[in-house]
Amino acid sequence: MNREQIARRVDLIGPSTGAIVSVATWCALHGAEADSIVAYVAEKMKHKETTDAQRASLIYLIHELLLTCATRGVSDSAKRSILIAVSRTLPRAVQDTLRQKTCDHTSFVAALQKATDWWAMLNLFPIAWLAQLKRTSQEAQEAAGHSTTVPSALLQVAALMQRYQHAKEVWLHNKHINAAEGTSATTNSSGGVSGQDVDNYGSINGSSSGVGGGGAGASSAIVDEAAHRCLMALRKAVESRFERNAALLAWCEAERAELEGRAVATAGSVAGTVKTEQGTTAAAHAAPHSGANTAVSVKEEVGVAGGGNDEDDVLGSFFS
Repeated sequence: MNREQIARRVDLIGPSTGAIVSVATWCALHGAEADSIVAYVAEKMKHKETTDAQRASLIYLIHELLLTCATRGVSDSAKRSILIAVSRTLPRAVQDTLRQKTCDHTSFVAALQKATDWWAMLNLFPIAWLAQLKRTSQEAQEAAGHSTTVPSALLQVAALMQRYQHAKEVWLHNKHINAAEGTSATTNSSGGVSGQDVDNYGSINGSSSGVGGGGAGASSAIVDEAAHRCLMALRKAVESRFERNAALLAWCEAERAELEGRAVATAGSVAGTVKTEQGTTAAAHAAPHSGANTAVSVKEEVGVAGGGNDEDDVLGSFFS
C-alpha cells in the first residue's frame, strides 16, 4: 500500500466519534500495513499546518486502533504489528509536535493524557514505556515554554468535581428520604398518619421505608461510601495536580465535615476559605441542591471550572 492511499483515508478524520471510528476501522483492517499507517499519522501529527483539534483526533485514532487490538478485533500478527509501530513511532512524534512553539497544544495534550490513562488500564504497553511517554511529553512542553499541563489538570479535577457533585446530590436526596421516613414513623406511632402516606419525593413510605426490612440502612451506607469515595478522589487530585492548593483543600475538608455530620470551627485562614457560625457545617459553594436547613456563612466563594463540557468524550464512549 502506497502513501497516497493511506493519506486519502487518514485525511478524512474529523473531531466526531463517527469519523474517528470509521478511519480506525479501515486502519485495523489493514493492520499488516501498520508501520506505514502509523508513520503517516505521526507525519501528519507533527506537520506545522495541522491544527490542535486535528492532532487530538489523531491521538484518538491511535487509541481506537489500540482498543481494537485489546478487544481482539484483529489477528495476532496484526495486533503485534500495530503495537510495535505505535511504540516505536509515537514518542518521537509527540516530542516533535510539542516542540513547535508557535502552536497551541491544549487539546492535543489533554487527549494524550486521557489516552495514556486508558492504555495503562488496558495493559497494552509496559509501565516503563508509558512513563517514558509522559516524561517525553512534559520535557517537550517545558522546552517549548508551553504550560499545557494546566488544562489537562483542570480537566481531571473538573471531571472529579462533577462526579462528586452527582454523588452528593444522591446523598442529599437519600438524607431527605431518611428524614421524611423518620418523621413518618414517629407520627405513625402516635396514630396520626398511615404507613402508605407519600413522602416529599413522591415515593410511598410503605414500600420504601427501612423499617420494613432494613433495606434503607444498607442503601444509606452505600450512598455515604460513594460520596466519601468521590470526595477523596477529588482531594487526591487537588493534592497531586494543584500542589496542595490551600483553598481547594479547605473546601474539600468542609465538604467532608458535612458528609460526616460534624462541624469545622475554621476551614482555613487563606482567602477563599470558609468560616462557620455556631457549629454549623461549612461548604465552599452554595449549590442549589444544598439542604434548606443548613446555615452557611461564606467568607468568599471558591470554585473550580468544571463539569460543563458537553463535548463528546471520545474515549469514554467506547465503553458505554
